[in-house]
Amino acid sequence: MSTIEYGINPKDSDFEKLGTIVGYESFPPIHLTEQAHVSNYGTDGGVRYYANGVDDSGNRYKIAWDTTPAWDAACEALRNGEEPAEDAPDVEDESNVCDWNEPADITLTHSADEE
Repeated sequence: MSTIEYGINPKDSDFEKLGTIVGYESFPPIHLTEQAHVSNYGTDGGVRYYANGVDDSGNRYKIAWDTTPAWDAACEALRNGEEPAEDAPDVEDESNVCDWNEPADITLTHSADEE
């Protein structure tokens, strides 16, 4: 299981705010360089959240998160004109959209060795 830790990279205050992904498979700690944004790229009609990141060696990554089943069900209920379940997450609050500690995928997009 990975986690997002805050404040572990003192070199750049943005990393402190955005967080660092630690413990995802065999990847080194990856510092997020932007807020995650939503897209339906790479999905079958669903959505994913994406952000870019960089490790201490300068390698760049694309990180993807899937939406949670509870968030998907709440959105589906609203699309069907129904009330979401009582314990459903607030679909307007993006902190509820994904399990931010569990990226669905991390892809190396640029190796520092290529420079």
